[in-house]
Amino acid sequence: MKKLCLALACGALVLCGCQTPAPVSAPEPEPLLLSANVAPGVAVHYDNELVASALEVVRANINASGRLPKLTFQIRNKISQRYPIEYRIEWLDADGAPLMVSSAWQQVTLSGNAIRAVTSMGKSPDAKTVNIALRIPQPVEIFVPEPDPMEQMKMQEEYNRQMMQNAQQPQ
Repeated sequence: MKKLCLALACGALVLCGCQTPAPVSAPEPEPLLLSANVAPGVAVHYDNELVASALEVVRANINASGRLPKLTFQIRNKISQRYPIEYRIEWLDADGAPLMVSSAWQQVTLSGNAIRAVTSMGKSPDAKTVNIALRIPQPVEIFVPEPDPMEQMKMQEEYNRQMMQNAQQPQ
């Protein structure tokens, strides 16, 4: 009986040793953050994951020693391709409300693995924090409507009538 139990125990150990280990799954990559605080008072907002994976804001700093605060930062292209980007800087007051004057989108072209320095002055002495938005330029489509065919006919008839009147008048 002891031999049988010992044989079963050894068999169980052998079978456990032969068991294939469970596959270890690779840890999932952390999701890209589309917004981040990169320095005190400086928040960056990326338009989408593509922009967040290709660009990075580094060395951001607000210098409030003068009458108006001054923001300095660098945009780093993390990939080797050259492409245009757009950025916009929005200054906020101490309560986080946007100031009345906000800058427009600025376009720059970054070479592969390049860094571009950017400077912005606050719009008011009340400017305390800043939001930086980054995006890839959107293609611009301009819609020019076709004239109404009936309106075109009326205009052509009016033009013809005026031409006939001018031709009938003595010179």
